Amino acid sequence: MMQGAAGMNKLRYLTTLFKVRNTRLPYDEPHVQFFRFLSSRIPKEAQFCPGFKTKCMFIKQLSASANPVTQSPSYAGGHVGSSYSGGTRATSAAIEDLRIASKEGKLSEAMELFRNVQKQGIPMDSISYVCILQCCADLKALEEGREVYDHIIRSGFRPDVLVDNKIIEMYGKCGCVQEARQVFDKMPERDCASWNYMIAGLSYSGLADEAIQLFGQMKEAGVRPNGNTFLGVLSACNRLGLVDEGQRYYESMDKDYGLLYSMQHYVCMVDLLCRAGRLEEAEQFISKIPTKPSAMVWETLRNACKSHGNEEMEKRAAEKVSELEPNRVVPRSNVSGGGVGGRWANRNNSANRNSGREILKDTDIMKPPTPKASTVHEYRAGTLSHPQREEIYAKLEGLAGQMKEAGYVPDTKYVLHDVDEAQKEIALMHHSERLAIAYGLISTPPGTTLRIIKNLRVCGDCHNAIKIMSKIVERELIVRDAKRFHHFKDGKCSCGDYW
Repeated sequence: MMQGAAGMNKLRYLTTLFKVRNTRLPYDEPHVQFFRFLSSRIPKEAQFCPGFKTKCMFIKQLSASANPVTQSPSYAGGHVGSSYSGGTRATSAAIEDLRIASKEGKLSEAMELFRNVQKQGIPMDSISYVCILQCCADLKALEEGREVYDHIIRSGFRPDVLVDNKIIEMYGKCGCVQEARQVFDKMPERDCASWNYMIAGLSYSGLADEAIQLFGQMKEAGVRPNGNTFLGVLSACNRLGLVDEGQRYYESMDKDYGLLYSMQHYVCMVDLLCRAGRLEEAEQFISKIPTKPSAMVWETLRNACKSHGNEEMEKRAAEKVSELEPNRVVPRSNVSGGGVGGRWANRNNSANRNSGREILKDTDIMKPPTPKASTVHEYRAGTLSHPQREEIYAKLEGLAGQMKEAGYVPDTKYVLHDVDEAQKEIALMHHSERLAIAYGLISTPPGTTLRIIKNLRVCGDCHNAIKIMSKIVERELIVRDAKRFHHFKDGKCSCGDYW
């Protein structure tokens, strides 16, 4: 039927037939003909097809083997746990299922399919590796990413630049910059994205000096930087407090490379100025942006004003945010965990007068490494519903005494709720990253590195507390907050206390 439609040159009818086709079924000659037809006609019509460009790469292979063959009953729709047989068609179906699960962010399903593909001896290609590595990178699933990379090495597969780039991105997003650098250094060839991923990984892990040095090597290698390159470089300058140098890099984008600025570049520059306390310059910079600044630009300024106690400018910035995004709501936890001023928070609200374990609502995910997969546990500060909650709180209380002996003094200015000092100290001790660390300490062997993913910027008191914790427990504690990675070890942090 599809063949007939293609022969009659009825594009609309053919695309309708393909839209109702189950996209999880393997491809045979009619589907190959469909792709050929679309590619020779109207590209716009092909855009609705999921993974159109990806699938076109297999047309040649499918054409050679697309004899009319009845689908193998063992395929059964390609669900997890199915046994794939029946030649090239079933092989394509297995790989396609793996890609679909990866692109949809279904990591557990993708990894089960990945292992099943290995058992069946089905060869993986570059695109499939890219899909599953991207899924691991997006979800910061280090152990799964390592499993995929180990398979690449064991199988003798020779990764191309796209696969190597995704390995670097995966390790960078998981805070494993040493592993990322090893892959980067061994690459036989690199493109601009290779340098960008490595620069960004170094920057976000606190190795901003190395990121800037690598940018210099990139230019020496004759690789032309793009806008993403400068995002990584500006972030590195931000982490080091190099305002003047950051401004020079920013100006170089247009002057030396003719690159257009994006809203992300404007946000980076505002953040760079604000972190250095140059709020007036930041506001002037925003006024000179040639296009309408986004809510994120003004939100960056607003947060900085709150931290530096500039209430008048904070009010102006908050009004701009409200104008651009009326429905935008600043989470209570941002107020309580971010700065010192914070008078926009409603301190008289009854929800803010809860004590101890009922205040603050930021979320952390703790990922202790295990042999086979990343174990993920979610925590919300002060509201822990966990089968080991009593053990977790007991561990925190034990640590509290050790920390005070080591010189820790709670900085209660980071709790903006109207409660007494004792309750403020309890609230600080029950911040979500500390709950996550306590669970990691009681559930993993001594010396195990703990990885915490935090959805907000870590507050100053927690930053100081975790430094002391790392020395007491003699472990590396890696915390990824909304801005960057913090590698705590031996009482020090990779950010140098500037974040």
